[in-house]
Amino acid sequence: YFAFLNKREFEDFQRLTAEIGKEIARINARTKTTTENQKMFTAYMTHKLERLLLKRARIRKKAEDKIRVFSHILSSISIRPLIVFCEDHEQLNEIKTILKNKVGSFLVYTSKMSLWQRNKTLDMFRKGNSDILLAIRCLDEGLDVPECRGCIIVASSSSTREFIQRRGRILRGLKGKTAVLCDIIVFPPEVRGAREVEAAETLIRHELVRMRQLVQAAENEWEVRNKIRKELTRYGLEDLANL
Repeated sequence: YFAFLNKREFEDFQRLTAEIGKEIARINARTKTTTENQKMFTAYMTHKLERLLLKRARIRKKAEDKIRVFSHILSSISIRPLIVFCEDHEQLNEIKTILKNKVGSFLVYTSKMSLWQRNKTLDMFRKGNSDILLAIRCLDEGLDVPECRGCIIVASSSSTREFIQRRGRILRGLKGKTAVLCDIIVFPPEVRGAREVEAAETLIRHELVRMRQLVQAAENEWEVRNKIRKELTRYGLEDLANL
């Protein structure tokens, strides 16, 4: 499924991409020198670069259009039990509103809950008190999640570790059954000019890292690849589909 950055989000993405490029150039220039003060300054700039990268990544993870796409996915699939991964409490609250309107009953699992509450929530999910579990990333960390047939990943990440953990939440214990994993790939809006195309390519490359991990084991691999290739032609970047 595809979501699209709005104009403001894409402008922020472009601005941060430019700042990241400048920081990388500064770090590369500084690493050619060896004085202690210069090393300390390089470490500071590296920390600044990490913050910029995280800030840019959050634009992809929290794209406003993902909420619309999530609502569409929820109406399109009937697989249950279902886990929904979101990025933070702000996104969680937006998704809760949709779930209340569309399905009524669901469970929430977050790190702000007490250990007793979290265990109780998983136990209720396991017993079928509700067949939808809405979680933030705290569910990634090695928990014994009940058998689950479906997953909607709203909080997308290019981290291989996070992807493996989330896929494992679904595939564990299915014993040959088919699971449905729905990911939301973020694309830029319509682009004009070399600068926007360059930023669009940066965004899409990050998203395709996760896509490749997802589709390699999927039964509908080529269907997904063809859909993505078709979307890439809108930006003149169809060659990226071969990466």
